[in-house]
Amino acid sequence: MSDSTPKMCENCTTGGILAGEPKGTMIELGGLDCYLAEGKSTEKAIVLGTDFFGLGIPNPKLLADHISSTTGFPVYVPDFLEGVYPPQDRLAMIEEPIADKWLFTKVYLKAKFIASFLFSVGPGFLKRLDFDAALPKAEKVIDELRAVKGYQRVGWVGYCWGATVGTYLMPSPDAIDVYVSAHPAANSIEKFKALTKPFALILPQEDGQFDGVKDKALKMLAERKAEGIPFELYQHGSDTVHGFAARPNVKLPGVKEAFDLSLKQTTDWFEKYL
Repeated sequence: MSDSTPKMCENCTTGGILAGEPKGTMIELGGLDCYLAEGKSTEKAIVLGTDFFGLGIPNPKLLADHISSTTGFPVYVPDFLEGVYPPQDRLAMIEEPIADKWLFTKVYLKAKFIASFLFSVGPGFLKRLDFDAALPKAEKVIDELRAVKGYQRVGWVGYCWGATVGTYLMPSPDAIDVYVSAHPAANSIEKFKALTKPFALILPQEDGQFDGVKDKALKMLAERKAEGIPFELYQHGSDTVHGFAARPNVKLPGVKEAFDLSLKQTTDWFEKYL
């Protein structure tokens, strides 16, 4: 498995379906189907990179609607997975931190997740999520937003897998003007060395993907901040885990509060820097 192939953790499938009816439209962008939440701005736009459930659930569309209506910027959600999505309802969910649970409980929950992933999704699906393969698609989308649609500034907000795709764009100085990254994959942090644009990092209390590299990542980002690049860490508690900003279990009050706050932090970041 290459460094650009996603490595799943037990929280990658965490959370639930947001309530609501998407208000945008489907268009074609960069050769991909794309959801568009229209905004008032004709000079600035945002690309939303989805988690690995893609447009198979309504969450990214509803997130795009909220971000667009709050900021006034149109939000584009490309279908980088091209219509192939895993079945969330057949995956075992871990909806709260497990670091302090009994060892037997942790082993059981992780084993249950692995079994459900193998039988419901299959490891072959990971090939569709290769970051190096997704990068040209993302670059094509951004190029079209600038060259064809005429946007002068483009932001990127990504969740889980989509956060890491955005991170892979960092070495290209002209790709994205502003980033918001919610619980990205661990194998993206070397790209932080190339960061030259405003960057907000949203993390949960416990993250099976990122916790092992968190200290190294924050050290890199502190160095970028010392160089004058705007950076902010939004660390959430309230029993949040990897995925909370994209697929929150809103029945849990602390998670609902953290999810709402993460959305405000996202829109505030774009309003300030895009």
